[in-house]
Amino acid sequence: MGRAILGMILSLLGICGNLSSEVHAETVRYQDLTVTYEGQLIKITAQTNPSTGFDYKVKDYDATAVSVLPASYYMDEKDRELDGASSLGTYPVKILKPGNTSFIFSYLRDWEGGEVASTYRFDITADDRLNVTDISISDARAPKKKTFSYERLKISYGGDLVTINVKTNPSTGFDWYYKKTDDSSVKIMKPSYKSTSTDPTAAGAPSKGSYPLQILKEGQTSFYFSYMRNWKGGEIADTYRIDVTASAGPVIDRVEIVRVDELKDIPDLHE
Repeated sequence: MGRAILGMILSLLGICGNLSSEVHAETVRYQDLTVTYEGQLIKITAQTNPSTGFDYKVKDYDATAVSVLPASYYMDEKDRELDGASSLGTYPVKILKPGNTSFIFSYLRDWEGGEVASTYRFDITADDRLNVTDISISDARAPKKKTFSYERLKISYGGDLVTINVKTNPSTGFDWYYKKTDDSSVKIMKPSYKSTSTDPTAAGAPSKGSYPLQILKEGQTSFYFSYMRNWKGGEIADTYRIDVTASAGPVIDRVEIVRVDELKDIPDLHE
């Protein structure tokens, strides 16, 4: 009773303002990893076997943005007496500042020349309260990127990422947008821009846009990529259909592009 009254008093005084903001745990699964995040804490769980010399390690991170906490291990009671039995490792990471950051998570023999069995890249977004809002995981040891051109588009792909590079000019109201046909199969990532003008400060200067997209599951999926004014009734200048085939991982095996000229074949690209 006393604690409840104290809580009410503190709440009225505004001292507990932050405690009223509920933060829910979220779980992401990627290949053999299970990742849970809540607030500023990320916990990566995976099967490991340190007796072989292999274990997971967080590497290549910004120490001002990420704090790597000690790992913990759990082994089932029936396996404790077995030599070389694997265990379940949990590897906590704490986010220290808002914005975007990344790190590499590798299963390896951590000595010079030691073998690396698997490596993953984590891209993290945290809000101003340091709560993790988004995690993107990709295979950092994916095959070398393949690149090809189709008309004015330059497409590169490798692992589970497809990126289209093309000139754009958002100052005109036009820009390139992806349109998903299956929300569960792809994740649209934030584009980046680089000025192509000799005077990048000039109004209306064109730029080169880079538009990444992550494939989330194996199989075939299609989506559209259009140069348009992205509002109701806005003009659509160009549209392409991109067909992607991915194997287990997922790892992209093939990307095919075809121009869509007939308006009736173009889905509603306005959000």
